[in-house]
Amino acid sequence: MSRDLRDRCERAPLPDAEDARRRAWSVVSAAAPPAATRSRMRRWRVPVVALLVAAGAAVALTPPGAAVGEWVRARVTTPKKAAEPAAEPATKPATRLPASGRLLVRDERGIAVVAHDRTRTVLGRYDGATWSPRGLFVAAWRGTRLSALTPAGAVRWQVTAPQPIRTARWSLEPGFRVAYLTSGGQLRIVNGDGTGDRPFARAGPAAPAWRPRAGHVLAYATLSGRVEVRDVDTGALIASPHATVPRARMLSWTSSGRRLAVMSAHEIRVFDLHRNSSRTIAPPSDSGFKDAPRARARFTAAAFSPTGATLAIVTRSRGRSTLTAGRELFATRGRITGATWSHDGRWLMLDAPDARQLIAVRVRGAPSVLSYPGGRVQGWSP
Repeated sequence: MSRDLRDRCERAPLPDAEDARRRAWSVVSAAAPPAATRSRMRRWRVPVVALLVAAGAAVALTPPGAAVGEWVRARVTTPKKAAEPAAEPATKPATRLPASGRLLVRDERGIAVVAHDRTRTVLGRYDGATWSPRGLFVAAWRGTRLSALTPAGAVRWQVTAPQPIRTARWSLEPGFRVAYLTSGGQLRIVNGDGTGDRPFARAGPAAPAWRPRAGHVLAYATLSGRVEVRDVDTGALIASPHATVPRARMLSWTSSGRRLAVMSAHEIRVFDLHRNSSRTIAPPSDSGFKDAPRARARFTAAAFSPTGATLAIVTRSRGRSTLTAGRELFATRGRITGATWSHDGRWLMLDAPDARQLIAVRVRGAPSVLSYPGGRVQGWSP
């Protein structure tokens, strides 16, 4: 628009502007006090904005004055403050691990041991790793090779699998067996000194779990989702619940070895081997809006405390990840892909790849959330 045209538009009178001004003045003057009292009220002048609001309200009641009323309201009405998104739980950088022991962490440089003071010892470019029961050794794998290392990185023994290795778990006390799973679904057992490597069973992709206080007893999920608990030395079947968990992703025992949790994306089934029973935990499935499509939540992590029967669960729903362990402890918009307990059962270390950090959440005691450099936790040693 040219300057001349803009000036002409600004000087042009509003339609019915004169009639609107007369109606507004009649309303204002009628509300004014008599002349005798006006002098006493001069020190209590009515604010100009209030008069404008009154005039605008009266004028807006008639069609010719509607435009004037809208103009007044647009200038004297205070705009509403925009709603702010819910704040993220505050995390603070930590200079030390919140509990004793050392972390195994996988990042872009490979596997590293993180000491209590956060110093890192890089072991090498491995795909994954797991601690021995006392934290004296690390079983790490890359491709088809499984290696036993010291926490300083010295190799003690190696075995070569027939297929690429997916995951491995070192047995609990006394730690004389290592179970590892290949990409082709072959579950294999090797002795703690690297001897006796042998096939044991066919299994699904979930990492197997050694039963506490039971020697060399291992739980695993078959390709069909059936859960089996066997003695790896004799092959004897200890338990095989009738219920199945298709596409199982994680297995976790209580510290007593009585209950076993098996997690898939949309179901957690907790088996009680003493009572030969089970119960199912399902994530919420309602989106929260009457006419909205159902947005089913999913589980991304589940693990029993090493000191009791508290089950930590991470649920992803409506763009948020929520950690619960008997009660809600932490929530974030980012993904949480893993939860690892400290050995005293007081802390949980969370993998938060979107934030490129680890998040420690206190489970027992005063609430606290700490952050550490990124990576994914492979284990927390005693």
